[in-house]
Amino acid sequence: MKARLVCGVLTLLAGGCDLLLERRLSSEEISEHGSARFAAPREQVFRATEAALRARGFDLESSDAARGSIRTTAHLEKVVYPIHSRRLGEYESDVHYYRRYVARVEPDGDQVRVTLRPRLYEEQAEISGDAVWTIDDEKRRWRQLIDEIRDRIRENPAPHVE
Repeated sequence: MKARLVCGVLTLLAGGCDLLLERRLSSEEISEHGSARFAAPREQVFRATEAALRARGFDLESSDAARGSIRTTAHLEKVVYPIHSRRLGEYESDVHYYRRYVARVEPDGDQVRVTLRPRLYEEQAEISGDAVWTIDDEKRRWRQLIDEIRDRIRENPAPHVE
């Protein structure tokens, strides 16, 4: 009851309850918000995606242009000081949360689609499939990355071939 009341107040004040509620991230949300199409050559979009991920602080663990796949290293997201861990329960020491992206760059009709799939880890354990996602925050991150890719494509246009 209390959660519904808080959610109702947040809906009125902030336009939604996704701001605070953590839940699972669906394939549909990734497809709708975590992907974008670009009217540029595949190689250019691939390089722009690599550059955008690096600009956001992610190192590349693997990058294969021929397969259209990019995987970043795990980047420290936050440290939670001794309180309560979803997976570990009560604990005495800090818990570290990490984020990485797995990106796909592939043809989509006459354009190129980039799909940015975030992965989350609590210490070494992947928790991406758990109810840990704050969707409005993920949408903001996706927008920033997609805007960065778009800017990189504009900054480095492909050579014109006649």
